[in-house]
Amino acid sequence: MKQIFSFLLALLVCSTTTIRAQSTVANGGFESWRTNGAGVEIPQDWLNTEEFIAGISGASIPATNTITKTADSHSGAFAAKLQTGVFGATTMAGILVLGTRVVPGSAALGGKPFAGHPTSMDFYYKMTGSALPADDSASITVTLTRWTNGATETVAGGNIYLTQPGSTYALASVPLSYQSLSMPDSAHIMVISGTGRTITVGTALFLDDVTMVTSPTATQTARKLEALTAFPNPSTTGLFALQAGQEPLLFNSALTVTDMTGRVVLFQPAAKAAGQEKRVVDLRGQPAGVYTLRLLSAEGTVVRPLVIQ
Repeated sequence: MKQIFSFLLALLVCSTTTIRAQSTVANGGFESWRTNGAGVEIPQDWLNTEEFIAGISGASIPATNTITKTADSHSGAFAAKLQTGVFGATTMAGILVLGTRVVPGSAALGGKPFAGHPTSMDFYYKMTGSALPADDSASITVTLTRWTNGATETVAGGNIYLTQPGSTYALASVPLSYQSLSMPDSAHIMVISGTGRTITVGTALFLDDVTMVTSPTATQTARKLEALTAFPNPSTTGLFALQAGQEPLLFNSALTVTDMTGRVVLFQPAAKAAGQEKRVVDLRGQPAGVYTLRLLSAEGTVVRPLVIQ
């Protein structure tokens, strides 16, 4: 069950304010490249498709040419190009992972040292190729972790899907949702040029200027997230009581609950707080499983997993 929580929470997202400061992602501008033993150029501090597959499976594969260096950059001399192609009889998406090695079975793949509480990861990108079908997209997933008591703790994470081709670079952002106030010690980023059931050969994702971004309200939002509790959790009845001490956002905010497919199963408008100390979420009638509560405050979205046994 803990692995389910870690995976789910790594994908949850929150909104942020717009006054932002940037911090460095290792070789986030893709200016430094290395050449492996097969003569393939790879971004320094990142793993390409072949290295990722070898790290997961333990089996080496020939060069896929799905990750290449390009001078078609947003800034600086170079950018990274991920292109979905054909490898033997298989359609192969380009995979780019921050880090120098993959540890099979770990809570997050790859990773480089990082400390901070960013509210998002920003980057510039463009996509070329034929129009993507409805069930294909590029994706970027970010996870911040900390090594604690001999295990990897997920501190925050988020992901987005990119579906619209474009001929010029555009700014995009992966909002980060925090499940812990711990200071992370590592950042993990995975970029894939094609996800879904119909991966499109020829789709190319150009990526440049990857940075972590922090807003002044990041710590405040994290504290408010820490204050919110749901009990009992897991629940055998489907009833959950939400409590957040004296924090008014509990009652001044709308909330939604979605199932693991993303379907909204409950929406509540802002509740009137007169004399109340808790708020009830009623999921009676829903099947057992993991659900995602999002409290939609004006200062950000607080996220909690809810479990029905």
